[in-house]
Amino acid sequence: MTTHEAREQIAVIHPAGRVMELRRQGHDILTHWTKEPNAQGHMHRVAKYVLLSRKGVQS
Repeated sequence: MTTHEAREQIAVIHPAGRVMELRRQGHDILTHWTKEPNAQGHMHRVAKYVLLSRKGVQS
């Protein structure tokens, strides 16, 4: 999920802050940087977050 998607789809105003909280709780989250247009077509550098594993969940 990108920062834009988090804000628009699940109403997380500060995605980076929430990801930091989750990492402190032990979740393994990868950050991939990319560029995407916003609603007005302006390109912005955004993070795409990928949950690799959740604390306490074995695969």
